Amino acid sequence: MKGVLPFALILTALILTIFSIVRDGGYDQLQTLKANHLRQQAKNQEKQDYVNSLRRDIYELKYDQRALEKKAREDVGMARPNEQVYFFDGEDDGLR
Repeated sequence: MKGVLPFALILTALILTIFSIVRDGGYDQLQTLKANHLRQQAKNQEKQDYVNSLRRDIYELKYDQRALEKKAREDVGMARPNEQVYFFDGEDDGLR
């Protein structure tokens, strides 16, 4: 009789576990949650890649004078005091 009680408890726990997974769409809900988790991980990776790109840009702008000058010329339209900058109609100059 003593061996029957642990077996009955284990069997009951197993049946309740299976029942809770199968009823009310538990398994389908689990699969949906897993798919959502994977999508969110992909989005997070994209954001992390973007952050890493920004960190590289910041590092280059802080420690590479040529990168800083290139950024100033391309994004802001700056020039050295002895240079002249010409803008032509109809061409994209990259300035905002």
